[in-house]
Amino acid sequence: MKVLHITDSLPSGGAFYAFRHVLRALGHRSWMMAPPPSYLSKAIRTIGGYCDPLQRRHFRRLLRDIHKPDLVHLHNFKSLGTAVIAACKDVGIPVVWSCLDYWCLCPRDTGYGCCNLSRRCGPRTWQPAKGRRYPLIAKLPLLGRRCRIMGWMNLLDAVIALSEDSKQRLREGGLTAPPIHVVPLPIKMYSLTKHVDPNLVLFVGGPAPHKGKHVFDAAMKIVQAQRPEIVGKSMFGVERHQVLREIARAACLVVPEQWPNPGPVVIAEAQLLGTPVVASAIGGIPEMHPARLCPHTYVEFFAASIFDIVSMSFPEHAGQAGQKDADRRHDHATIRKKMDEVYQGCV
Repeated sequence: MKVLHITDSLPSGGAFYAFRHVLRALGHRSWMMAPPPSYLSKAIRTIGGYCDPLQRRHFRRLLRDIHKPDLVHLHNFKSLGTAVIAACKDVGIPVVWSCLDYWCLCPRDTGYGCCNLSRRCGPRTWQPAKGRRYPLIAKLPLLGRRCRIMGWMNLLDAVIALSEDSKQRLREGGLTAPPIHVVPLPIKMYSLTKHVDPNLVLFVGGPAPHKGKHVFDAAMKIVQAQRPEIVGKSMFGVERHQVLREIARAACLVVPEQWPNPGPVVIAEAQLLGTPVVASAIGGIPEMHPARLCPHTYVEFFAASIFDIVSMSFPEHAGQAGQKDADRRHDHATIRKKMDEVYQGCV
């Protein structure tokens, strides 16, 4: 079976590495990365939820005349919009989607502070990017967004969610027709020599508020007030091999997500490297069983959990147990079998 994988993710960040892990585990070589859209195209396809007829015709030609796949597997495709699904249906090719964020339910991609998800996601108001405010008439193109997008999303042949929490949110958001399969990411880490620095606490992620860097910084202030030798380090925009080396070297990794992340790649990578993880109890993260779970907005809980690990009260064998659990959860052979069953069910 020839499967064409499509993504629009830039070659950095969790979504791109999730895409790469899937390709590596399945052994598929047919894939396509869409170019970044213009601001107008992104506004029409991603924020407004409209099916772009030019994009639809373009992908219809690619699928029918060039790639000729038996099945299309979509990963992050928010900047392409629903035109990709429409093109697959025009050509008669089954299409599967892996849910890595909630762009189809929320104009801000994360489900944090939107009006189409449940109350668990945060305030039910929509604010444009970077805190800008526009007159009410500027929001008129958003009217009917949910119906437009869900009309196409419900034509998917299957959806792959990373957690039961993500599956539930998608159902609540209106994705009712296609079967939703819960399949963790297939992640395998190469062994790295571990020289753990007991005073290094690591955060991996950008400055966007939903990543929780402000929570990490505030927690580290509390920690360093009592233990000045503890170093809090943030990493973003560097080569992945450097990030993985630092994760292996850290006493713990802090993942203070402020949105219901379906299943952060960096948590699985840290667990497979044997590094304890302190993470927010939100979204699909509790299903990954990190070493410590904290309420996502409570800085004091994060500080106490960091203290617990760096003060050596955290048992060493617990990190090894977490590593074995992650090995089972993200095992390539098991997940490859599940993915083959999903594909065969669609075809």
